[in-house]
Amino acid sequence: MIYSQFQAHQPFDNRFAGARGLLMFAAGIAVLALGLILLPLLFLAAAISTLVLATFGRQWLKGKLAARQASHDGSAFGRFRFDDSFQPRPHQGRTFDHDPAD
Repeated sequence: MIYSQFQAHQPFDNRFAGARGLLMFAAGIAVLALGLILLPLLFLAAAISTLVLATFGRQWLKGKLAARQASHDGSAFGRFRFDDSFQPRPHQGRTFDHDPAD
């Protein structure tokens, strides 16, 4: 029964026939061709920008780090940050548990 329905009425005949179908086919081919042409250019741009960032980004960061260290050399922040005189208090034998019911 299903076979006879498709023999009598082709559902795709009206949808892809004539100038409209040909125009959609040409548009699809154009999109595919444009994608294949532009994709290597996109990869090339990504590779060039990665190389530029890897080359000059390190120098830029090095300059920023040197400027930041120069501004913090005499400040209290610089002394506090690199001070190794911290001594932890000895354990006093108490344990504090968190009880969500309280």
